[in-house]
Amino acid sequence: MYRSSKILHQTDFIESTRSGMDTYEELQKSLVESELYSRDDFERVLKEHQKNNGSLPSLKEFEELHQKMKGIVQLEGEVAERTLALKKKTRKLVESRRQYEDRLRQQRQEQQQDLQQERKENERLKGLLQVERRSKQELEENLDQGLQKLSFDLIIQAQQAKCKICFVEEVQVLFLPCSHLVTCGNCANRLNECPTCRKLIQDTIRVFLA
Repeated sequence: MYRSSKILHQTDFIESTRSGMDTYEELQKSLVESELYSRDDFERVLKEHQKNNGSLPSLKEFEELHQKMKGIVQLEGEVAERTLALKKKTRKLVESRRQYEDRLRQQRQEQQQDLQQERKENERLKGLLQVERRSKQELEENLDQGLQKLSFDLIIQAQQAKCKICFVEEVQVLFLPCSHLVTCGNCANRLNECPTCRKLIQDTIRVFLA
């Protein structure tokens, strides 16, 4: 009600003024001083009307354009707020996605490192197993060879301990001077020369093998 009376007062004031430009200058001063409009609002509305119509607005046109621009400004403000909120939300989504991708990439790297470590450990164990198998095989081969050699040596020793004439009794007589120990006592009594070197037997020594 107060604002309407102010507008009517200003309308009367305009009609009583002959110079349109002076009237609007005085109107602007009056409206700003009466705090109906701010100076920025008045200038913005005046400029918008002049741009669209090429003339100064009437008081009614001024009020209508001001309300229209006020609604546009409010709408623009709401759009700006929503745009800002959307940008913030978008930034959060982008940041969340980046963090997720970073975690996923880190997990993949850790999995690859674990897999490489497992492969290295498997290769190491395979190498140790192969070395152990080779060592076992060599040990078995050496054992077999040792047993074969021992058996062969025992056979040779047994053969060497048998009389070279009868091949039954153990050797017991050492011939002199050739020192060959090749016959048992019974067979030595029948010999005049060594069966190994054919030297004449000059004497004998009785030997008892342990």
